[in-house]
Amino acid sequence: MENLFDHINWLAVLACTVSSMVLGALWYSPVLFAKAWMAEIGKKREELMGGAGKGYAIAAFCSFIVALVLEKLFIKLGVHTIPVGAKISAVLGLGFVLTAILVGDTFSKRSFKLTMITGFYHVVQMTIMGIILSAWN
Repeated sequence: MENLFDHINWLAVLACTVSSMVLGALWYSPVLFAKAWMAEIGKKREELMGGAGKGYAIAAFCSFIVALVLEKLFIKLGVHTIPVGAKISAVLGLGFVLTAILVGDTFSKRSFKLTMITGFYHVVQMTIMGIILSAWN
């Protein structure tokens, strides 16, 4: 019987985790969506300062899990090309992650704009992971 962790490219999974953190730093920075995101959550930069370590740790752990699951899926599907890896990851991000965030945000009465900022971060994150994993396999 095959071990769940057989054939995992741990370096690729780690690279995906790091890429996710870099994307998050850029996505939620003034360069991209920080101003709009803060307006939508009703917070100012000063209110969000300090105590972010736990959030970053959880984000890194969750990114690691997403990358690990994608890696295992790609192994099972035999994904070895960047276009296929990017497409599968983008479809999974749109079909599962963005839709789940949309449902939760709708019932939580969050704005559609906030949903799109948050949801598309994850779609882009997963697409980048798909590119990294398929390039490395």
